[in-house]
Amino acid sequence: MNSKRLRTPAVSLLFLLSTLFFLSRGAIAGTGMPMMEGLKNPTELATLVDYALQRDPTGKTVLSTVRCKKSGSCATAYDYFYGIRLAHPSAKLGDIADLPRYLRSLERQPAPGGVWQMSRLLVHGAQHTYDARGWHRAFFKGESVWVDPNTGEDILAGNCGNVIGAKIGGKNQKKKMVACPRIRVTVKPGNTALQFILLGGIPKMGAACPFGYKPPASNILYALPTECPHRPCDFSETIASSGGMVAGPSGGINVSRSPGVYIFQVSREFARDKSRVAAFCVTTSSGAHSCAKDIRPSDYHNELAVVGYTDLDRPKGWTGNIRIWCFPTFGPCGKCR
Repeated sequence: MNSKRLRTPAVSLLFLLSTLFFLSRGAIAGTGMPMMEGLKNPTELATLVDYALQRDPTGKTVLSTVRCKKSGSCATAYDYFYGIRLAHPSAKLGDIADLPRYLRSLERQPAPGGVWQMSRLLVHGAQHTYDARGWHRAFFKGESVWVDPNTGEDILAGNCGNVIGAKIGGKNQKKKMVACPRIRVTVKPGNTALQFILLGGIPKMGAACPFGYKPPASNILYALPTECPHRPCDFSETIASSGGMVAGPSGGINVSRSPGVYIFQVSREFARDKSRVAAFCVTTSSGAHSCAKDIRPSDYHNELAVVGYTDLDRPKGWTGNIRIWCFPTFGPCGKCR
């Protein structure tokens, strides 16, 4: 009897410890949940990230408390920043502040076939943990993915907003992306501002090829600025020579600390429309302006137009007609055309 009484508490204690061990493991592992279910497009996610970073610059605040409670979609901006950098280093995300701009640059495409590794959130109580490789699935019928237009890599799953990783049992196939029209503008050291204007009225914003620009050595498409950092360039001659086109969006970029090659992207509709023109000018450290360089449909060659100082600024292998910067000290602007 005594022996049985002694064994019973020991067995009970062992059973209790075992139960606590497995429960604790379950609590740590948590339940796998989508990162951000029900998003319509990358811009919606970028807007949530924008608001979250305004509240908390570290990005560790839940993006949507409503979605978190409703569907367990409790992702933070930092989850996306960390996850994309880990799975897609080619995105070259340098700082979490770049995340909204990067998300807005993604393009919606049909999902590929096969089974893919994906991220997820492990939710346990009020806490959640980012799990980079703990989930894999095939895409649903009719599901989309959000693609990096610079690399052709599938970045986010449309249904759940999870970061897409490697393909299971096969090689990742990068999508063949159709190039968006670009204007390559070279700015030398000593110039302080690069300014632009779009003529022909307010252009329709292209979904596949949104308007924006990329600074030197960057893959991130920034929204076109709407203010000028210096005294605005005089585009009146360009407007007059265009037949009095209506002035559209304009702005400028402070380039004093970052000279080099700037890439401006426009929509295909804008680049092909003879009634629309993009014009650029640069400002020197002395405050002088160059004459404006206008880019028209005939200036694009293989979806690229080029503005530079000499023919040496021509990209290797590009055989289009380069537009050369001209300053008033070199002669009247009218003779620069």
